[in-house]
Amino acid sequence: MALRAIAVGAGGVEGLTILPIPGSTISGRVHIEGDAAAANLAAVTAQFFSVDPGPGFIVSTSMNSDGTFRVEDVPPARYKVIYPLPGYYLKAVRSESRELPDRVVDLDASPPVKLDLILSPKPGSVTGSVVSSGSDQPCPEVNVVLIPQEADRKTDPHAYLQASTDSCGRFTIHDIPPGDYRAFAWERNGFDNFFMDPAFLGPLESRGVAVSLAESDHPEIKLTLIPTDLR
Repeated sequence: MALRAIAVGAGGVEGLTILPIPGSTISGRVHIEGDAAAANLAAVTAQFFSVDPGPGFIVSTSMNSDGTFRVEDVPPARYKVIYPLPGYYLKAVRSESRELPDRVVDLDASPPVKLDLILSPKPGSVTGSVVSSGSDQPCPEVNVVLIPQEADRKTDPHAYLQASTDSCGRFTIHDIPPGDYRAFAWERNGFDNFFMDPAFLGPLESRGVAVSLAESDHPEIKLTLIPTDLR
């Protein structure tokens, strides 16, 4: 297959050449910092999500028990690497000892790619409660979202972490990569992505709670529910 970005002006586009190329191969191994004896690497599927405009590709592959993997005939595109192993976070993705920015692997030129996925056993977590505006009445069954504050992660939907409160208005979000976040709570209406719209979120920034996490941090926070009419 072939993908090519074009800009169409008033005069149209002439002489466009699109050259299909074979799919590529991604292989590699998962490495865990520290003692990896307790990790069941084969229990989780590595996923590769295309990040460029156009058709969205999702490629998945199971792990071998030794942490190796291989997936063939991958369409040419740039892919975000996701490996959601409970109790860990994906700290880095390397190719030939070079760390890939934003954990994105580029297959546009269709080379075989060998990756090293580096996992840390020291993710953070956030525990807290949600109360009604103007009172301390707990809010059950509402959405809590942790929004990344770094510019490069704000456009990555996988960097937004969500939970819902229990019957006592309590919540916990596990396996959080270190970084700066802002937490918000809304009445539950499905896990959609309306909060990724800067125009929507901008006026509500002051209603969130800032959270900065280093490895193994476990802060507790208190959120005030944002009314539905402001959503």
